[in-house]
Amino acid sequence: MKIGIFGGTFDPFHLGHLGAAIYAREMAGLDQMWILPAAQSPLKANDAVEVHHREKMVEVAIEGIEGLRLDRTDLERSGLSYTIDTLALLRERHPDFEFFLCMSDDVAVTLPKWRSCEELLAGVPLLVTRRLLEKLPKTGEKAIDEAIERGYLETPVVQIEATVIRERCQRGLTCVHLLASPVLAYIQKQGLYGTISGLGDE
Repeated sequence: MKIGIFGGTFDPFHLGHLGAAIYAREMAGLDQMWILPAAQSPLKANDAVEVHHREKMVEVAIEGIEGLRLDRTDLERSGLSYTIDTLALLRERHPDFEFFLCMSDDVAVTLPKWRSCEELLAGVPLLVTRRLLEKLPKTGEKAIDEAIERGYLETPVVQIEATVIRERCQRGLTCVHLLASPVLAYIQKQGLYGTISGLGDE
């Protein structure tokens, strides 16, 4: 069984994330794409909304979508979420599955900062979707750039940033073009991101 793993802070899980997961699964011929919210990303400040909210936003966003699944592996562990540790645990639990590591182009360029990056890439193929960049991302590291090129997918460019969504929530501006309706409803119900009325799901 071919499984894509798509991790992130998902603060919030927006239509850019959803589109990347769907396109990558289809274009790479995967059986399933597993979405893994990170408890705490090593490369981001620890100022995200509570993890149970981020988990729930993924859950409601992908409900009923064929081939997408919420995976709680990172949430079950304490401490920082390192992909190489997550992958090892998934392989231990599912030894007969073939895993692929999915990420957007702007995340791919940070790979040189990842823990045990060369070891990680030696053991799992990449799938790189287009999000913020119009061309193949480059890191300057030969082995990493070759892995990115092998897994680069010509997905539609979806330029959505979580920072912009959080700012729009605070200002009461509509987010119907940025978030799946169930996620938008959840944000409003829970009052996340300093949300005030006017997000478009009244």
